[in-house]
Amino acid sequence: MSTIDLNTAPNTPVAVQMDTILMAAQSTGVQPEKFQSDLVDNITNTLLRTPSPPCLLRAPTGSGKTYVISQVLERVSEQRDVLWFWFVPFVTLVQQTEDALRANAPSLAPCGLNAGRNQEAHGGMVMLSTAQGVARAQWRTKGYDADGDDETRTLAAFIARARVQGLQIGLVVDEAI
Repeated sequence: MSTIDLNTAPNTPVAVQMDTILMAAQSTGVQPEKFQSDLVDNITNTLLRTPSPPCLLRAPTGSGKTYVISQVLERVSEQRDVLWFWFVPFVTLVQQTEDALRANAPSLAPCGLNAGRNQEAHGGMVMLSTAQGVARAQWRTKGYDADGDDETRTLAAFIARARVQGLQIGLVVDEAI
């Protein structure tokens, strides 16, 4: 316990000794539950099949879906060059998902869709956005090739460049029910 003596003369420096509190990062050393490990293994093995079938993970809030999927993406990306797109239902979840990916899957490179589409695509890159962020009618009617200019690459051009580089495209849709 720290104490402070307030009975000192005015303008006299007060020395305060504070106890040190050490806290580990939240996801350092996360030990998944057996069901989470089984999900990671099963989904990873399924996605590594040729052709890769779609997978659906439906689980209650707080069951670790983001953790499980981050582990799956990291494992798949270790074996295949995949550019991932991850769409969330709410704008507040974009940063939360990016933070979770950085903490739980350090070999992945998460970034926002608008900033990332001007970067060079690479395996393990995870482009994050809301579904509404790409559901603009103008984009759909023009094949997602409508909002580019001299400084901004269109989504269609970004994906075309990624495919030319031999990258596969992966998609995660995080849908609130």
